[in-house]
Amino acid sequence: MVTLLSRKNHLSSSPLSSFTLVLFLTSCLLGTSYTSHNNNRNLVAAETPLSHDQLYSQYGFVKNWAAPMPGTPIAASGVNTTQPGVDTGAGYILHNWSTNYKTITVGANDISFVADPYPSTSPSPAPASSSNSTVNAVSQVMQINYPKGSYAPKAGPVTGGTSFYAIPFGDDTPFEKMMISYDVAFPTGFDWVLGGKLPGIYGGHPHECSGVYAYIPVADNSNFCKNPNVQCNDQYGKSIGRGLLYFPPGTWTRIDMVMQLNEPAGYNNGILDVYINGLKFTSMNTIPYRTTGMVGFQGLMFSTFFGGSTPSYGTPVDTSVFFRNVQLSVGEPATLYEGNGGTPAAGGKIVGSRATLESLVFSVFAILLGVFFATEQKKKNMIKSVLIFNNHGNPRLTKFYQPIDIATQQALIKEIFQLISKRPDTVCNFLEGSQMLGGRDTRVIYRHYATLYFVFVVDESESELGILDLIQVFVESLDRCFENVCELDLIFHFKEVHDILAEVITGGMVLETDIGDIVAAVQEAGRLAKKPTGLLAQKSPF
Repeated sequence: MVTLLSRKNHLSSSPLSSFTLVLFLTSCLLGTSYTSHNNNRNLVAAETPLSHDQLYSQYGFVKNWAAPMPGTPIAASGVNTTQPGVDTGAGYILHNWSTNYKTITVGANDISFVADPYPSTSPSPAPASSSNSTVNAVSQVMQINYPKGSYAPKAGPVTGGTSFYAIPFGDDTPFEKMMISYDVAFPTGFDWVLGGKLPGIYGGHPHECSGVYAYIPVADNSNFCKNPNVQCNDQYGKSIGRGLLYFPPGTWTRIDMVMQLNEPAGYNNGILDVYINGLKFTSMNTIPYRTTGMVGFQGLMFSTFFGGSTPSYGTPVDTSVFFRNVQLSVGEPATLYEGNGGTPAAGGKIVGSRATLESLVFSVFAILLGVFFATEQKKKNMIKSVLIFNNHGNPRLTKFYQPIDIATQQALIKEIFQLISKRPDTVCNFLEGSQMLGGRDTRVIYRHYATLYFVFVVDESESELGILDLIQVFVESLDRCFENVCELDLIFHFKEVHDILAEVITGGMVLETDIGDIVAAVQEAGRLAKKPTGLLAQKSPF
C-alpha cells in the first residue's frame, strides 16, 4: 500500500504484511547485518526460462541427487511414528531418500505417493533429464496431507504436514553452495488460511540449537531489520519478501533456489537466487549467512505444514499439496575453519564438539502471513508491473513482479499500450484494467512525458495519486542519474535503469522514495562495480 504524505513527491509504504522468502538463522549470526537491497530482480520479461540443467551448469555445481519416486502408488502410514513400515509412503522416504538418522521427524502418517493429479500441466521449462539431472519417468508424485485443524508440526491435537532431513551427500561434508529444486502443486480451491511452509535447505547440525526453529535474537537497532523488505521476529527468525509470489492452484510450479556461503565468514557477500518456472524471481548477493567458518550447507530440509503456532493457522478442511522432481545439487565441499577466517580445520571437516555448532536453516517458504507462497486472497496491495513505452508502442523497460509467461507478458504489454495511447493528455491518468489485466481489481496508472509513457499496473487498493507521485519520483531519479534523461538513455543504459527502479520498488513493494537516497545508492553501486578486485586491486611493486 502506498500512502501519499505530501505534495513534495515523498511517499511512504505502509507496513509490509507479506513476504516471500524466510531465512531462519541461529545466534552464530549475531552482529551481522544485511544493508543492501538493490540486487532484487523479479521475473524480467526479456529473460528466457532456464532449465534445471542450465542452472546446474551456470552456477558450477558438481553433483546432483534426484529423489527417487516409486512406480506404483503407496499409501500413507496409519500411525504417526518416526519409524514407519517399508510399505508406507513415509517408509519409502526413509529407505530411499538418505534421511538423517533414518527418522521421519513428524508426519509419517501424512506422506503418500499417488498418480500425478495434473499430468497435462508442466512448469516452463520442464526439468531436463541428463547425467546431471535425472528425474524419474514415472507418474507417481508425493502427496502431503494436512488434516482438518492441523498446524505447526507438533502443536495442537492434530498433526499435519511432515518434516524430515535428507543428506544424500553425507552427514560429514558441508558444501560451499547448494541448489534445491522441486515442482509443487496446490489443488484447485486450496484454502491458504494464514500461511505455511515449503521445503528448503539447511546447514549445520539439524538436532543442535533447535534445528528447524533456530533463530537470531534481534537488537532494536539492527540494520537488517530496518530494511523495508525484512520482517524480524525474536522467536521465529527473519522473513524476506513475504507475499510477493503467487502460486496458481491446479497446476505445477517449479522452484529452484541457489545459495552460496558468504566467504570469509562474517562478510556480507552470501548469495541467494530464486527461480520460479525458470525465471529469476529474486537475487541477493549481500547476505551474511554465517559468522563462523565451521558451518556450510548440509542437505534438504523437507518441512511443510500450516502455521504459525496457533490454532488460527489451522486448515479448516482436510487438504493436500503435491511435490515431484525433487533434486539437490552441490558445489565443492566447503573449507572449514575456526572463527571467521584463518587456518582450515583438520581434514577440511567439522572438528570439535557438535554441540558447539549453530544450525543454520534456510527455507524458501511462502509467506508466514500470506501462505505457502502468495495466495489469491493475498496478492493484493502491490505493484504488479512497471512499463515504459515510446509513442510508437516500443517497450523500453518491462518489469513484472508476478510470475507470468512470456507470451502473456507480450499480450499484456500490447493491450496496455492500446489502452493508454488512445487517451488524450487532458484526461485522467488512471483507468480500470481490462479483463486480461484483472478487471476491476487492477488499475493502470501512467504519465506521458514527451515521447515516453511511464506505466504502473497496480492493485485496486493502491492510491492512484500516490502512484502518480511515485512515477514522478522514478522519473526525477532517472533525470538526475542521466542528466536530462531521454529515450536513448533507456536503450543504452538498460542495466542502470533497472538498478534505479530496484532502488524504488522491490518485489512490487515501495522500497525508497527519497530521490537523494535513490541516486546516492545507485552511484555507490556503480563505483563498487568499477572498483578492481583480486590481483587487479593489488598495487604493483614496480
